Amino acid sequence: MKRQAEKRKRRSPLKDIQSNIFLLKIICKTYPSRILTAMLYAIFGALEAIFAIIFLRYILIFFERESGLTEVIILIATAVSVLALIQIYSSWYNHKHKPITDRIITNEINRMIFKKAVSVDLECYENPEFYNRYSGSISQMNYRITQVLENSTSLLAKIISAIYLIYIAVQLDFWTVLFLIIPICSVFLYRYFDLLNFRRYWEDIIPNRKREYVGRTILLKQFAKEIRLSNIFNVLKNTYINADKESEKIIDKYKNQTFIMRFLESFLNHPLTMMAVWLYVAYRAMISQSLGINDFVVLGMAITIAAVTVLGMMNNFVQITENDRYITIFKNFLEHEPKISEDQDGLVPQKPVNLLEFKNVCFKYKEDSKYILENINFKINIGEKIALVGHNGAGKSTLVKLIMRLYDPTEGEIFLNEINIKEYNVKEYRKLFGTVFQDYKILSMSVAENVMMSEPDNEEDRINSIESLKKAGVYEKISSLKNEIDTVLTREFDDEGAVLSGGEFQKIAIARIFAKDNSILILDEPSSALDPIAEDKMYRTLMKTYDSNDPKIVIYISHRLSAAKLSDKILMLENGKLIEEGTHNELINKDGKYSDMFKKQSESYLKNESSPSGGGVL
Repeated sequence: MKRQAEKRKRRSPLKDIQSNIFLLKIICKTYPSRILTAMLYAIFGALEAIFAIIFLRYILIFFERESGLTEVIILIATAVSVLALIQIYSSWYNHKHKPITDRIITNEINRMIFKKAVSVDLECYENPEFYNRYSGSISQMNYRITQVLENSTSLLAKIISAIYLIYIAVQLDFWTVLFLIIPICSVFLYRYFDLLNFRRYWEDIIPNRKREYVGRTILLKQFAKEIRLSNIFNVLKNTYINADKESEKIIDKYKNQTFIMRFLESFLNHPLTMMAVWLYVAYRAMISQSLGINDFVVLGMAITIAAVTVLGMMNNFVQITENDRYITIFKNFLEHEPKISEDQDGLVPQKPVNLLEFKNVCFKYKEDSKYILENINFKINIGEKIALVGHNGAGKSTLVKLIMRLYDPTEGEIFLNEINIKEYNVKEYRKLFGTVFQDYKILSMSVAENVMMSEPDNEEDRINSIESLKKAGVYEKISSLKNEIDTVLTREFDDEGAVLSGGEFQKIAIARIFAKDNSILILDEPSSALDPIAEDKMYRTLMKTYDSNDPKIVIYISHRLSAAKLSDKILMLENGKLIEEGTHNELINKDGKYSDMFKKQSESYLKNESSPSGGGVL
């Protein structure tokens, strides 16, 4: 991380400006008038300082000339009117216009993030380095996009203000501009301090994520029972405390450097510069007597405000660099080219799907890691129901991810209807699949929306939802709810939402595969929350629904081998290799690994059946 920060330090200022312009273009495209209103706000803010000098100068001139009270009243009234108008605009901008436009602009940034997030490779979410880096950057973007606008307009306004103030000062004494050297040189202090902050922020990302995770976990209801019925709260608490200690160490690592930099910046730019300015103008007015009292006040005020303005400009320049650090990472995220592009064009798969084939398929997640799957070969014909079996870690879930093209094989090829799946349009190809995973998710939406995974558009969709729930064996429960299929699931946002059992929620997830006319069904341990009887009924309904009248390829993973008996063919994996293939009877007669696993599971089932507690695994 330190090397990354040093590398960023060497970037040219032009590159820094270009990345800031990148965000300004997004703002201009999203809400063009916001650029203008922010510019006016910054200019009006700068005018207050300029106006203070002008007002002071004229007041002193009036007193010197002993002007009448009327002129003084007109000057004061004019000043108050101008300042009132500036305050009215500032109030409108800060409390009405800015909050509304900020929301619109940040929504656009979030839209871009969401759009990209659903297109990056699945492996990116499983890569901690990728996730830490981009989540850390993206979390900053809602702040950075408006900060870039405020910083850019503020810089421009300060430049205008500084030019005028320096012009006033030079008219009275050219040499006073030398006092601006200190605030100009402060840019080096600011840049170094910014670099320290950047290093500290990135080092603190992992501890900060740990604290956020603990805070989120304690508040989420799905963890409530475990927290109350175990000692896991102490583990979570210690995780939080340890993460906090990591953050303390990071703060301690940088505290001395930060203190020194802050002291130098504050002392050099404020007390020292201000004291030097006023001592110089006092010398000219009182010792050399080369400066009148009016010019003494105006010159002192002009160069003092100019120094503060220049100091602000230097800070703005450093902010451009600071923003660039996060914007560059954000741009890289948006420009990330996935290995499997969601927008990849190609052939549209033709129905029916007659054949799915693996030829010498090997896969590993990283180049330097071991193979998860090795030399996999098999064919699945239309209408076949295939059971994938094997111990945990055998490669079953990875295999179905390859089928759905969430990953591509490291070696070998996968064919659909004798065409390499890489030649198909990705979105059209994935439309072929109906899926239910073990880690299915129930959304805080209506039952119908959870089944259709979209908003039901018409009565036909509603009827489809009901029929799918019936096939999944959960409609009787849903029909007993107050709003039936319009009942909102979970109580995340609705106090009247339905909280069902794990098995009932799983049946709703299973209903999704009945709701769509998919050619290939993939069920990855879809019945983990079902009892053996409910599971057997679910599988039999599945087989009956997709019989010869509606032939589909069905691939399912189940640790309960009783379900495998219902399949047309069993593929047994072990350590990433396909070791056995055939029907249930064929593999039992073969007396190999599958036969041994089935017999052991049967013995366990019979043992549990005869025990006082009852129950079973098959």
